[in-house]
Amino acid sequence: MKIGKSALTVAIMVLLLIITGFLINNAVTKVWSSWIDYEPPVNVKVYLKSDYNYSRIAEYVIMVLVDGARPDIVERVGGEGFSFLEKEGVLFSNAYALTPTYSIPARAAISTGLPHEISGVTSNWYNKGVLNLPSIFSLAKKYGLKTGAIGDSSINMLFKDYLDTYIEIPETSGHMKKSAEEAIKIITSGELPNVLWVGFADVDEAGHGYGALSSIYEEAIVEASQLIMNMIEALKLRGVYDKTVLIVLSDHGHLDRGGHGGEELEVRRIYLSIMGPSIIKKNVILNGDVYYTSIASTIAFILGLPPELVSYSPPLSGAFKEDMLPSLARYELGLALNYGYHLKDLFTRLGLDIYVGKSTDYLASLEEIKTSNSVDVSSITEYYVKLNRLYEDSKKELISRDAGIRIFNVILIGLIAWAPTVTLFYFTRKSLWKLLISGFIGFSAFWISFIYLFGYMFTMSSVNSLDSYIEAIMASTLISIIVSSAVMASVINIKDEKKTLLSITPILLIISLSSIIILVMGTLYGFTVRFPFPDWSLAYLYYTSLLNEMFLTLFNGLMPLLVFIGLTLKTKLVKLTR
Repeated sequence: MKIGKSALTVAIMVLLLIITGFLINNAVTKVWSSWIDYEPPVNVKVYLKSDYNYSRIAEYVIMVLVDGARPDIVERVGGEGFSFLEKEGVLFSNAYALTPTYSIPARAAISTGLPHEISGVTSNWYNKGVLNLPSIFSLAKKYGLKTGAIGDSSINMLFKDYLDTYIEIPETSGHMKKSAEEAIKIITSGELPNVLWVGFADVDEAGHGYGALSSIYEEAIVEASQLIMNMIEALKLRGVYDKTVLIVLSDHGHLDRGGHGGEELEVRRIYLSIMGPSIIKKNVILNGDVYYTSIASTIAFILGLPPELVSYSPPLSGAFKEDMLPSLARYELGLALNYGYHLKDLFTRLGLDIYVGKSTDYLASLEEIKTSNSVDVSSITEYYVKLNRLYEDSKKELISRDAGIRIFNVILIGLIAWAPTVTLFYFTRKSLWKLLISGFIGFSAFWISFIYLFGYMFTMSSVNSLDSYIEAIMASTLISIIVSSAVMASVINIKDEKKTLLSITPILLIISLSSIIILVMGTLYGFTVRFPFPDWSLAYLYYTSLLNEMFLTLFNGLMPLLVFIGLTLKTKLVKLTR
């Protein structure tokens, strides 16, 4: 093989690698942008207006969000505040967040009753500003009640047009102490809003920094407990304790080692308790599954606001005393009708005629119940379950339809990703088994090192810090290259330019093996984040695989050229020294 022919072949390999790298870089950018810039499939609106008045059963509702508090750790370390809440109110032992379990999507879901794929807030990198959606803040302001929030800037970003009072507390050490102090000032001497949001960030910071099993995390929970008790004492001092419902909850948990965002039980389970001396049961633990999408409608009912929310979950009916249930049943009926008409609209926009028909049947039954004199909470909750099941089934059908359409795109991208390898195999058809082993070991080295460096995989919990996430993938890629090259060097003695093509074969095999994952994920998940979301874990793995492929191709685009130049220089030096 002459040097000229080798040089041409290497140049072709380099060009194909660089082109592949930039194509995948474009795919990575599109996937990330589609997640951050995601648009929901329907504009949420209120479909029914109130046709009768509702009584306000409490003057004030205060929500304390203990960001990142894991309920099993709260139960273990306790503290005066949490103990008081459980004794004087209702604890929901099986309360859950929605995935992805990030803080800003949780704030949107808690305040609106909408899941992430409908609200459009799908990540902590949301940057579209105020939500133009029915929420507890917009509803309260619409009907003349005062609203307020204390805490980090995210709640203000989402709802600033509907907040009469907002006090920002920078997310630094001592955040929750400062938040509690500001809340106590308002409670004791200021104009107390009818709806007040108070955010505590220190528990979440401790979780990220030290993990959920650390003493620092436990200490932060104990401090939060005491601050909650201080707020309760302030309510008593002001004389509004009997007029106030206090809801304390977390937006997600934390992994043992820290982090959240994925579907692990540790991060999906949240703490949730509600206390209100006159209307809420006392010293009760409820074991049924509930979600934080029930919070907004529960607050609206307590404050006597019309059921003008599109809530994907019914109010927390189990928390209320028996004499409250008849009026709650009527209220929940209004919410269920809004939810049903919303789903009908959604199915119509998506062209799901069968589901339009089913939702119409459910709505007819609910309208019939509305005209009757007999409405009970359990029957309306049952319709909520039916509507939820209808929604989930419709998403499965859409996913199934979409998977078939993706096949052509998957094949096209596969051909591009495999082009360098197929080209190389054409020139190096002999003695490939050693190279195959080398490439497979290098591919295995990437994933083993990635798991070791980052601690977990297949979970959105890995994307809490985007910089460290990408750094871990880059480090794993380099380890993969080094391991593969070392194995290759042990089976091939590269003495001249004739072996240059063989020298890059393992790297191309690693890229090809990685592209298999991309193709599988692309078929199952799709190439951009859009409605409906099949599986957030698959989305994470797909994005990780794309980054892996991009770094492999870009890092190695120049490697064969450098090898060839080195060998060429070596040959010339040998000739000059003779």
